[in-house]
Amino acid sequence: MSVLEARLGELEASLKRGDGKSVFGRIFQVNNEIGRAVRDSPPLRHALLELQANVNAITVSLKAGDSSRALDALEASLRSFRKVKGASGSPKKNL
Repeated sequence: MSVLEARLGELEASLKRGDGKSVFGRIFQVNNEIGRAVRDSPPLRHALLELQANVNAITVSLKAGDSSRALDALEASLRSFRKVKGASGSPKKNL
């Protein structure tokens, strides 16, 4: 999960800097890490697919020329990742 978190951080920085084509490369890297995480942690599949949908919304927004919507999709992606990260924690014991 830490690699995915790093890739999301790189995507966030690139998008906020307005790096243009490098943003699409970062999106590709994030999607690769999501695919790897789904294979490694099948129980997180649903949450990871939600994350992927939000990441892909960044692509659609940028291709449409809507940078504001892309930033909104980035925020949704970061919220989705927090859900994934919370779901991947160890289960709590009932005492």
